[in-house]
Amino acid sequence: MSGQSGASRVGCLLAILILVLVGYGAVQFVGKEIDYQTLRSEAQDLARQALDTPDQTIREGIQNEASRLELPVSAGHPTIRRTPPNHIQITIQYPDSLTLFHRWYWVRQRRIEVDLTY
Repeated sequence: MSGQSGASRVGCLLAILILVLVGYGAVQFVGKEIDYQTLRSEAQDLARQALDTPDQTIREGIQNEASRLELPVSAGHPTIRRTPPNHIQITIQYPDSLTLFHRWYWVRQRRIEVDLTY
């Protein structure tokens, strides 16, 4: 035997390890994207109901959703601006951090802007 089977086993194990690491990172990233889209959807739903909903109720709905998603506190502090006729703007900003293996950190600023006429 020339030792080729041992080299191919190491190569296979290395490929599997890389695949697992990439898969783990992808799952973490997709989870953050789902949280972002969920908060964005909640803000849009609340903006559509703005005619019958006071700003404080909208603010509380966003705070509750941000808390449920375990987002940073700043995600629960939207800026709400109403302009005539029947126009609402909701802006949410927060830092979104992704941690991989408690070693690598990536932080990006998230911004949700909802601009609707109700």
